Amino acid sequence: MSDIYGYDTDSTITEADVARAKVEGAGYVAGYLGEHRNLTAAAAKIISDAGLKILSFSENHGTRRMLQGAAAGSGDAAADAALARAIGMPSGSCIFAADDEDTTAEEQPAVLRYMGAYARALRALGYRPAYYGNEAMCHVVRASGFADATCRAGGSGMRGYGQFGDYDISQDVGDKHHFNLRVSIDSETARDALGLWSLSEPAPQPSPQPTPRPTEGPTLDHTLEYGVANDDSVRLMQQRLTDLAGAFSTPSWDPKGVDGDFGADTLAAVKAFQIGRYLISDGVVMPADPAVPHSGETWKALWK
Repeated sequence: MSDIYGYDTDSTITEADVARAKVEGAGYVAGYLGEHRNLTAAAAKIISDAGLKILSFSENHGTRRMLQGAAAGSGDAAADAALARAIGMPSGSCIFAADDEDTTAEEQPAVLRYMGAYARALRALGYRPAYYGNEAMCHVVRASGFADATCRAGGSGMRGYGQFGDYDISQDVGDKHHFNLRVSIDSETARDALGLWSLSEPAPQPSPQPTPRPTEGPTLDHTLEYGVANDDSVRLMQQRLTDLAGAFSTPSWDPKGVDGDFGADTLAAVKAFQIGRYLISDGVVMPADPAVPHSGETWKALWK
């Protein structure tokens, strides 16, 4: 389907602004369930009565809340679900947990712990988790299974911008689509209606996808750890880490060479990668072994 243009605002949502935006080509309006609390039951009715869709952001817990881990994530999910129910948001709709800072690679594990707990709790309460943040984090959170939809934060200087392209919605700083409203807005472009909802329609569901072909990469038949030297599997891992460090703008994953020797730089890179992928950070890369819990996870994660 063609792109859907919209805008987000933390100002009061009025009939006049929504009507003008519709005339100018808007297909949806994004508001906030929490801190700004402009997405009220009345606002949802105004938008739906105009025939537009709604996008729900949650930012009611503070911009750095995601660094506070799993307990914060599950608690915030319960609060967000209650707010969603209060405005008549249909079950199965997406709530975009907003990470308004340019999250770094070092902060990534904490955000994944938060989003993992948030996703589990929100799904149990009948809503679907989504994520707003920089493009690198959109990619990682979705790949981890913690978001059914993602919105890339505006700003070409943000981490990962233009490198992945697997987001559903992209925010543009300022009024790119020229809706010319009398309130401060950022315009957005949605590639599909997956993250959008309306009071008058059931929430859209993702289209069935074919089972992806496994991407476990080459077979590993021995353990890679500090001290292993002149090893082809180490060399292969070093090259993969080098590629991923560049793709994810995460220099801590760079082993600083592809020589087949598992030295201090490679050890540091493996540990940083394991932290970034929410794995046991012991610096050891084992082949899969059903008798050993968590074996094979790091090697598999390298090729996802």
